[in-house]
Amino acid sequence: MNRIFKTAIIIFSALCGIVLTAAAVLYIISPSSAGRDISFRKGLPYHMVVAHRGASYYAPENTAPAFIIAGELGADYLECDVQRTKDGRLIIFHDKTPERTTDVSEIFPGREKAPVGSFTYSELMRLDAGTWFNMKNPERARESFRSTRICTFREYVDIAERCGKKPGLMIELKHPELYPGIEKEVIDLLAERGRIDNGSVRPDMIQTFDRKSLARCKELAPSIHRNFLVDEEGKEDTEWDERGWEGLLDDAVTAGSEIGPSGYLGWPWYTGSAHDRGLLVITYTIDRDIHFRMLTFFGTDWIITNRCGRALEFYGRKPGISPEEVMKSHNL
Repeated sequence: MNRIFKTAIIIFSALCGIVLTAAAVLYIISPSSAGRDISFRKGLPYHMVVAHRGASYYAPENTAPAFIIAGELGADYLECDVQRTKDGRLIIFHDKTPERTTDVSEIFPGREKAPVGSFTYSELMRLDAGTWFNMKNPERARESFRSTRICTFREYVDIAERCGKKPGLMIELKHPELYPGIEKEVIDLLAERGRIDNGSVRPDMIQTFDRKSLARCKELAPSIHRNFLVDEEGKEDTEWDERGWEGLLDDAVTAGSEIGPSGYLGWPWYTGSAHDRGLLVITYTIDRDIHFRMLTFFGTDWIITNRCGRALEFYGRKPGISPEEVMKSHNL
């Protein structure tokens, strides 16, 4: 019995040694605080919580309720997806078609798979963008979500500006190749609202998977911060080539942007090389505590999440109000 016990102790000690050694090596490759100096040099805050499509765990994504909840909980940034209607209005919507998150099949039968940009503003405003959330998440359903409409870009900016903690805007240009000139329209509206070069502690940021769109943003407004979104090799939105990860970093440096990898790319050999190139690592979409901890240890600087309240707690900034209290106070 003693021999078995001693053997177990030896094996356990060896495993602990391996784990500690691996952790030390990973930390050397990508120190968890490496992005702090980069943030300071660029005038950007460190360890930011970005509410992905608003507080989309609690309310229909990319809608006013989701943005209001995220802002009142204290999210540092409200992330959205911008597209354009057929008649030229900027709206907040993620998918290429309205099929997944609206009742388009009932209101416009046969147009379920039509591009969002083929609908006019008035047509899109007839759609219910909330009932799908209730059906998918019955435990978080609310009767008021049934009347939720698609949010416009101006409404999104208004919501952020009304929030007491003044969150920054993280604006994703969705499918910009479908909307020529959308970069200028977004930047012009931000300039109109005095949000460019205004000395904000949370300066706005534009992000996209599209290299050409990033280049246009850089040309139109060099001072506005940018983020180059990337996904795993083989995924539709990201164009990997023979240069691999280093090529994506090259493109980010050329665009004067940060790098925004999916969580599956949050390994230290990726984050470490990004930091070596002077880039912040803004990782999406992370929702679980264990992943907050692991990816931050691996070098993630900002977290894009559906569960902004949980991420704020992880960073030691527990919201002073619950999502339920926010919804009650705003009659959501």
